[in-house]
Amino acid sequence: MTRFLSWSLLEQLAEHGEELYLLDLAAVRRSFVEWRTALRAAYPESAVAYSYKTNYTPAICHLVDELGGCAEVTSSMELDLVERLGVAGARVLFNGPYKQLADIERALCAGALVFLDGLHEVDFVEAVAARDPQRTLRVGLRCHVELEGSSPSRFGFDVGSRAFAEAVSRLTRVAGCTAVNLR
Repeated sequence: MTRFLSWSLLEQLAEHGEELYLLDLAAVRRSFVEWRTALRAAYPESAVAYSYKTNYTPAICHLVDELGGCAEVTSSMELDLVERLGVAGARVLFNGPYKQLADIERALCAGALVFLDGLHEVDFVEAVAARDPQRTLRVGLRCHVELEGSSPSRFGFDVGSRAFAEAVSRLTRVAGCTAVNLR
């Protein structure tokens, strides 16, 4: 049954409180499919990810998962949500400049792709690998290139820096570590 928005429906809904948030999952589905189609036309191998930090409404996150999208998460709370929703670890991208060792370990052990922002996070990967050398760990490096006339980025590795070269060198020596991506 199709329900149309009307004053009487809004009055019924307002019995639950004055603030209303309406979600049209059919429109979200159409938008996601259109976006996925356009992205894959330009970048056929690209993962199509939805940023949970943008809107972590479980219905939207579940729909994106149902449509084969990846979950891009940046916090412990968002990792909790992907676990509750049953999103496969291999379809989780853990990104962001402030990741705790416990969260990095949880994401890596679940099979997520973890994007590293600094050498301290390479330390975390080495620690996880030392505890379980048989496990495959999927990591990427978040990178930036300094452009003349622009401010340096606060996030990721400067690709021309010693830290970047050290991160690559150290990760190639970590048992089970698979460098999957530069971002």
